[in-house]
Amino acid sequence: MIGGVPAACLRWLTVGVATATACLAWAGSAQAAAITTSSVNVPADGALLLWNQVTDPDETFSVSGTTNGGTGDAVDINCYNGETQTATYEGSGSGVPVAADGSFTAQIPADVLEASSCELLAVPHGTTSRPTTGFTGPRVGISTFFTETIGGSGPNAGDVYDFDLWESTLTNFDFAGSIGQCGPGQLLFDGTPAMDMGPFLLDCAGSLYASRNDFGVQDPDLTRSEIEIDGANAYGSLSAYALNMASPDPSASNTGFPPLTVTLNSFDLSTGAAQTTESEGLVECSPSDVYNPTEAECSSFTSSGVSLTRVIDYAGDRAIATVTDTYSSTDGKAHALDLDYETDLYDTNLSGTTTGGWELPGETSFTAHSTGDTAGPPPSAPGTIYAIYDTGEAPSLLNPVAAMSFAGAYNSITFDSTLWGEEDSALIDYQRTVPAGGSVTIQWSYATEASLSQAQADAAAAQAAFAAGTPPPVTSGTPPPATSSPGPAPSATPPLASTGSASELGSSTAKVSGTVTPAGAGVSYYFQYGTTNSYGHETKPATLAAGASAVPVDAKVSGLTSETTYHYRLVAGTSHGSDRTFTTLAALKHLTVRVSPHRLTSAPYRSRISGSLALPRGVTVSQACRGKVTVLVKHGAKTTSSHTVTVTRKCTYTRTERFTAKQLRGHGTLTFTVTFNGNSKIGTFAAKPVKVRFV
Repeated sequence: MIGGVPAACLRWLTVGVATATACLAWAGSAQAAAITTSSVNVPADGALLLWNQVTDPDETFSVSGTTNGGTGDAVDINCYNGETQTATYEGSGSGVPVAADGSFTAQIPADVLEASSCELLAVPHGTTSRPTTGFTGPRVGISTFFTETIGGSGPNAGDVYDFDLWESTLTNFDFAGSIGQCGPGQLLFDGTPAMDMGPFLLDCAGSLYASRNDFGVQDPDLTRSEIEIDGANAYGSLSAYALNMASPDPSASNTGFPPLTVTLNSFDLSTGAAQTTESEGLVECSPSDVYNPTEAECSSFTSSGVSLTRVIDYAGDRAIATVTDTYSSTDGKAHALDLDYETDLYDTNLSGTTTGGWELPGETSFTAHSTGDTAGPPPSAPGTIYAIYDTGEAPSLLNPVAAMSFAGAYNSITFDSTLWGEEDSALIDYQRTVPAGGSVTIQWSYATEASLSQAQADAAAAQAAFAAGTPPPVTSGTPPPATSSPGPAPSATPPLASTGSASELGSSTAKVSGTVTPAGAGVSYYFQYGTTNSYGHETKPATLAAGASAVPVDAKVSGLTSETTYHYRLVAGTSHGSDRTFTTLAALKHLTVRVSPHRLTSAPYRSRISGSLALPRGVTVSQACRGKVTVLVKHGAKTTSSHTVTVTRKCTYTRTERFTAKQLRGHGTLTFTVTFNGNSKIGTFAAKPVKVRFV
């Protein structure tokens, strides 16, 4: 033995293959056993991190620390909840290399750790189970905010239709999407280094679904949208997008589609407290108003005359979310609302038995409710509905209690356990009237706790805030009558234009925005744009009616040159906003598409679609090889399948599609179209379609 190395291994070239093989096995075992302790020092214990995919889609997080290893060793950066590994980073695939002094550092892509509340440990490469001793690291909460946009090249391409905020702290995980996806949901962590977590109880609260497409594979017994306006089914952005998703001409291409406007107003990295605002017009189907309409029954959308703005405030270090919904008249008319706020409890244990219960206002114990059970309005408001994961056990981290506090009285509750299979749902009905030109507000506060007493304290605080809150839930848009003779008419106020930001940048397209205050008369507005502040191009003019409030406006511009800076400004009447600029993204040189085999001869058919991105000059692989491609397969005018595929770090993609004889009858031609959906460096790019015969 020389320096810990078997002497025979120093002569292995001369002693034969058997000795060489044994020496290699010794070397591998020695390296694997080298690291027995490690400490992750960055980020700090208790750190809260945020990945805002809207502003920084390529965000990375720095992780560094020390080990008792050295050159040739490697570690994986793993996230653990209790004994469960929830995320891992292995560098380029062989682990994060350890330096000679035992240190390591890595820039981890945010998508590896997104929406994680966990203990971060550096473990020997290939380790999955949680080490019992010798390894330490920080507790971290990594939150994520992102939006979803309509793809393709249709009239609404690029419009936002959904969003998510996944808020992670050391004690709780809160999440919410748009009204048609999922209202606030919550689960608890114990906050210890083990980061043990409880079950989901409050899954989605205050959701407003609209059709069976919102329910995936489920077949709910609903007969109406959960939003009705003046007796007609109405849809927010996501629900409008989801109608007829599988048809050759999906509703996302309908005229009158209501795009979603959403902002992450704030996020406190010390507590996790956050606020989001979403706004959307509520639309109805034309030419027919039926539940779960066909393509022919909903070939376009028309305004319902009502818009919805939802503000969600998250407490951060507590699992508490307050929802404020404001329904506003957009056409100056009064409108009748019939709303079913759906709240879903995930209260089914591992054996498939439903164990949860509800405690309604005026009740003193938790009671299970069956499908079809109903309850009337609460005896008073504000008030609270409680729920528990398991009625047979005392409250704890593993048996949480939810407190759902309301500001104004609802009209009724209908219970239904068929909507989502393993969940209990309560459809909480509100019947309200939006005044002509005014608005009506509905508010809820949702809290999840490990003890009933803390849930009751949360509820008492929410009720007190609702009782003292201003402005009142209903505001009239009609001015009070004059109490004296009017004076002379004021002089006309000119309109005011204010240039806003540019968004949805592509290699040849962009969306510009701003606000117009029409003032005393209606006004025409448009955007000027060009490569200098002399502009030279204009968008199509549009008009606004008279009004004293600033109105958000936007326009899409196309035919632009890639990687070019453009000037733009908003013009309204004789007023113009300030000059602003944006720079278009780079354009792919080419997007290759290979489909094999070239001819499909027997069912079930199987096609492999693959290809790569040809990058423009000056754009590196690390900058560009991120994002997704959409693989669309059509048989004639009918969409057979549509899937998104993640682009690899080598700028390639692969997708396998399978088709049954029922899907493809007889013989014909399949058309494969691949579109790169773009990223922060490169715009969208559609490849030339590839046709394949099947017989």
